[in-house]
Amino acid sequence: MNIVHSPYYFLETATWSLLSYLEYREHTEDFTRDKSLEHQFYVKDLEYLQKNPEEYPQAEQAKQCLLNFQLIECALVDECRVRVLRYALVSIDAIE
Repeated sequence: MNIVHSPYYFLETATWSLLSYLEYREHTEDFTRDKSLEHQFYVKDLEYLQKNPEEYPQAEQAKQCLLNFQLIECALVDECRVRVLRYALVSIDAIE
């Protein structure tokens, strides 16, 4: 089994990021323009690289990128929670 969507990105690019991955994907035939789906492809490709260190020497780099991606996702979720709580508190204050 090969990397699902963009093996050449990971072979040709020294520093990986979601943004550069999406820019690369934008020029491929199977680019979907679906943000959620493209993010999934990025994560799945990184997971595959990480799980196959004998085939891909970039496994450690993939692991680091996954950790960074997960940290960013958590930060965004936390920020959304804070905004919802602030809105709820403002709404409660307005009622009182």
